[in-house]
Amino acid sequence: MATVDATVTDLAQRARETGRLGIDTEFMGEGRYRPLLCLVQVAVEDEGEGGEVRVEVLDPLEDAFDPGALADVLADPDVEIVLHAGRQDVALLRRVWATDVTNIFDTQIAAGFAGRRAQLGYEALLSELTGVRLRKSASFTRWDARPLSEEQVRYAREDVLHLLQLADALQEELDARGRLGWAREECRALEDVSDERDADAIFARLPRVNSLDPAQRAVARELVEWREGVARDGDRPVPSVLADAALVEIAKRRPQSLERLAQIRGLNEGTLRRRGNSIVAAVERGRGRDPIPSDGVRSPPPDPGDAPLIALAEALVRARASEAELAYELLAARADLQRIVTALRDWNLAHRNAGALKYGQSQLDISDEMDVEADRARYEADRAKDLLLSAAHGVDEIMRSERLDAMLFPAQTGALMLARPGYPTVIVPFGMVPNAPTPPISVEFGAKSSPFGVSFAGTACSEPRLIELAYAFEQATRRRVPPVSFP
Repeated sequence: MATVDATVTDLAQRARETGRLGIDTEFMGEGRYRPLLCLVQVAVEDEGEGGEVRVEVLDPLEDAFDPGALADVLADPDVEIVLHAGRQDVALLRRVWATDVTNIFDTQIAAGFAGRRAQLGYEALLSELTGVRLRKSASFTRWDARPLSEEQVRYAREDVLHLLQLADALQEELDARGRLGWAREECRALEDVSDERDADAIFARLPRVNSLDPAQRAVARELVEWREGVARDGDRPVPSVLADAALVEIAKRRPQSLERLAQIRGLNEGTLRRRGNSIVAAVERGRGRDPIPSDGVRSPPPDPGDAPLIALAEALVRARASEAELAYELLAARADLQRIVTALRDWNLAHRNAGALKYGQSQLDISDEMDVEADRARYEADRAKDLLLSAAHGVDEIMRSERLDAMLFPAQTGALMLARPGYPTVIVPFGMVPNAPTPPISVEFGAKSSPFGVSFAGTACSEPRLIELAYAFEQATRRRVPPVSFP
């Protein structure tokens, strides 16, 4: 194991000569305020023509270890830094080594642009692209214990031994597809990741913090700062110092004595004994802070009615990603789709009195501006087109002009317009709904719930595509359930 400055200097020099460096870390986060950097594995191209790789396992827990030369390399934009799933590695190295990490190539991110699934592990990706199989035997061990076993050191070496080879294979494939630039652009976002804890952000995420009045919120903000300091100084997990729920309740009651503090639920005797006086002092300091007004009501929970829309959007994203051979997570996460659906619904509701629908506003504007008499020829052309679209050519024309793969209908509503020879429909069961026709059925009849599905309809010979979309929708929703009982 390398612990001397000369080794670090040699690695840094070789990385600059070859223009890249592979790196991985081992750390321990359990029972600590923030993860402890326990091991750093570095790979550089070795001298010679055999394509050999030099791997060094560095021990940052050694008192004499100085990472300065390598820290400078990580910040050098002329040296490519290769990692796999490196978000936490980058955050850790930025904090512990007080350096930037630039020109990152993350092989997990890159694999998504090469048609592999997102979050693909290093071992599986390496085996798929290079045929190399690793022996993963020491991943969940105490990396902070010394001395390390031979098995731990061997495991650590293997984590970077083939990393540069894997990057070569991915870059060659992405370059052939014209996507290497896409992957590099996505990797640039890792340059800003951090594991620093921001007190303001933590305060804003506290449960029920917006239910507090401004003076109580000031106390809560002071308690957050006190708790962070205690956890940081003692290198302890933050919840072990004071739980969120207890913190908010203390801020709400603002106790001025240990006796009052002891009446609050969620505080055990150990916390009261060790930190009771400090908590009361923090409350007193919070009383002296400027009141903090509420920053508004938190966003309401998602509308349950959005679930089918989000599922349809996710099915579309998955289908498009499959066509393009991309990991669909690179296009949009479910949270992104929720925001899009929510924003679209809110916009439409806000403008409904104006008769406007987002993404249809341009057509409304054109209609309002049109002078039928002065623009008679255009009116006649539009009318002829409307007549054509309402006849047999309507579905084909709409799907062609809008580049649609399928038309979607809840249950059978609207699906009858495609109930003609040559226009297939695939229905995905979605659940059961109350059987409530108009006029209502007599209670004595004992009407059972009816099955409800989503119809995917398309033009001639589109069955394979419809089945693909329907399956993606089913997998995204996971709503297909059998009825409670069968006849």
